[in-house]
Amino acid sequence: MNTPSLSILLVEPGRASADALCRVLASAQPPFAVRVVHTLREFAELARQDPPDLALLNLATPGERVEDVLSLPPESNAFPVLVLANPGDEAAALAAVAKGALDFVLTTPAAHAELPHAIHRALREWALRRALQRATEELRRLTSLLEHRRKAGHDFNNLLGTIVGNAELAGADLDPQHPARECLDEIVKASLAAKQQIHALLGPSDQRPPPPRPEPLVRASDEVPGADTPRHPPLPRRPPRRGASSMWTTMR
Repeated sequence: MNTPSLSILLVEPGRASADALCRVLASAQPPFAVRVVHTLREFAELARQDPPDLALLNLATPGERVEDVLSLPPESNAFPVLVLANPGDEAAALAAVAKGALDFVLTTPAAHAELPHAIHRALREWALRRALQRATEELRRLTSLLEHRRKAGHDFNNLLGTIVGNAELAGADLDPQHPARECLDEIVKASLAAKQQIHALLGPSDQRPPPPRPEPLVRASDEVPGADTPRHPPLPRRPPRRGASSMWTTMR
């Protein structure tokens, strides 16, 4: 089974230099598929139409700057970029790396011979960078979802607190034997249980001591048969409080 050739886009203003680089890349095993352009404008157009696996850009391209076609961080580019620099131009090459190139290669005979290995190393580093980028983006997404879940949990917890408070206010205004007291007691119990579930779902970092459980609503059925337990006198009527007006009306 033949391995697909890796696509290289070479920006090299010198025809002889471009031919020499193409011979080196064509002799690699497996050989690279090389496309050559002589200006950065041609490179930008071709890279947009058919992005390569990797680009080689010569810093010596006259009248144009390699930095103009690079992005930071390097992995935000559509493909990795290696710049080619003449000996003595290391500072310019490092500046191009700071602008978004993945690395640079000196245009010496020894470096040319090692160019296929440099390309493969660059592609491995590129794959690792992109994997790290994807993992970082996924972590941000999951963190955002977690924060949203926590906020929703806190909001729902506050709503349950309102329900508990209103149920207790309504119960305090009813006679001990009023049939609605049993329903209110169940509302309080269910709401407190739901609050405990929310504390568990929010996770250890959000765990807080549970609020003290209020005294249960007292009903005549709670008295122990045969025990000399005094009946609780009817609780005094109190004017409605804010947040419980609808329950005052329906429970009376």
